[in-house]
Amino acid sequence: MRNFKKVTFIFALLICQHSMAKDVTKEIISYCRTEMGEYGASIVKACVDEEIRALKALNKYPSKYKTIVSRCMADMREFGFMTVKACVDEDIEAENALSKYER
Repeated sequence: MRNFKKVTFIFALLICQHSMAKDVTKEIISYCRTEMGEYGASIVKACVDEEIRALKALNKYPSKYKTIVSRCMADMREFGFMTVKACVDEDIEAENALSKYER
C-alpha cells in the first residue's frame, strides 16, 4: 500500500508539472505572437525558441542566486524570459564586481 501512495504522489506531481509547463509554453507563444507577430511565423518561432531556452537557463541557476532570480522574475516577466535572464545575469555580474570592492 505504501508503494501505491508513493507512485500515486509521483504521478500527480508529474501531471501538475506537465500542466504548468503547458501554461508557461502558452504564455511564451502568446508573448511572442504579440511582440513579434507582425514579422511572420518564422520570427515568432525564433522568439519562442529563445524564450524557452532562457527559461531553461533560469531554472539552472545555483540556489545562492534564488533571491536575484525571484526579484527579476517578479519585475521583468512581463517582458519575456530573455529579459528576466538578462536581469539575473547583470545582477550576478554586479554582485561579483561589488564583492571585489570589499576585499
